[in-house]
Amino acid sequence: MTSITIIGVSLFTLPFCIIALHSLGKYLNDKQNPQKKHVFYAFLCISIGFVSGLIGASILSSGMTPEKEIIVNVLFRLFDTFNTIGAFWFFVFLTDFIVKMKKYIPFVVIHLLITLILILLTPAGVIMLGDEPIIDRSGIRSIAILFFWFLYWGIVAYQFWKHSRLMTKKSSMRRSQMMSAGAVFAILAYVFTILAEVSQDITMKILSYFCATSSGIVFYIGFLAPKWLKRIWEK
Repeated sequence: MTSITIIGVSLFTLPFCIIALHSLGKYLNDKQNPQKKHVFYAFLCISIGFVSGLIGASILSSGMTPEKEIIVNVLFRLFDTFNTIGAFWFFVFLTDFIVKMKKYIPFVVIHLLITLILILLTPAGVIMLGDEPIIDRSGIRSIAILFFWFLYWGIVAYQFWKHSRLMTKKSSMRRSQMMSAGAVFAILAYVFTILAEVSQDITMKILSYFCATSSGIVFYIGFLAPKWLKRIWEK
């Protein structure tokens, strides 16, 4: 049976994987360009995290067993791990445009390591709401992820929106604004994910899928905008 979870995770995984493959091609053609390298790392990490979540949801589609729970716990832990690393690389990508923020990278690395330790070492389980799995994270793990997610995606959203106001080319300005909007949707997606875990409400989970999918679509528009859309933006 195809669950809401499999459909939802598939929807938001697809645009991020497409962008990751596209950014890989750009990076391979210009390995000396740090912007192309960092954006590839960001979308690669997030794609790995999402694919891990999709595999985990697919394993549970036929029901929960103790053996499946062990495997799925590992996959869902990878989901949190690579999404957190992806947020870090987006921050690094931001510093390619706002050079004065590079001085904060060592502190962000320390924060990243602390968050990853909490993700990897704190307990977690899986709650089944009918056919729908929800990650049952420990309180400190949820707080650590939300804090990291809010802080750095928030910085990315604010700085790219601020940066867009300095641009003279309309298409570049719109692309920067799309990156800002994508970051906002990413924040909302994790907020609803944690709320779904706390409330055990499937509605919150559906809202998290909507926001994550919206984030992917907006990022897709920002990074892979078709020529006809760029022409509209320039008018």
